[in-house]
Amino acid sequence: MMAAAKVSPQVLKDLCSHKCIIAFANIKEVNENLRNNILNDEVQFEKTFKELKYKLLKKENEINSLKHEISITKSTPNNSRKIPEL
Repeated sequence: MMAAAKVSPQVLKDLCSHKCIIAFANIKEVNENLRNNILNDEVQFEKTFKELKYKLLKKENEINSLKHEISITKSTPNNSRKIPEL
């Protein structure tokens, strides 16, 4: 009967019987719970999405840094050591 307290008095007047009131109240309570669950899931999804996006950005920066290092390494001559003549 606790759920019935959430139903407006006008709606309660319009309903046909006590069973209808209880059924309506229970449906309303279930809907509220589902709405809250969906909201919580959306918040968690957004949090996880932001974390993954941040991690991806870090990895992309790391990859770009490594590519830059490789390009520097390739551009330096391999003949930096001179072979002594006999």
